[in-house]
Amino acid sequence: MVETGLSDQEVAAISGHKSMQMLRRYTHLRAEDLVEKLDRLREV
Repeated sequence: MVETGLSDQEVAAISGHKSMQMLRRYTHLRAEDLVEKLDRLREV
């Protein structure tokens, strides 16, 4: 859901996680997203 632009707080509210710790536990980074962000950093 974060990939769609929702904030962590919005995702937690939608998914029903009671704490940010639990949300982070079930949030997984995607390699494609990291590569894209690193590419954008290189352009700066």
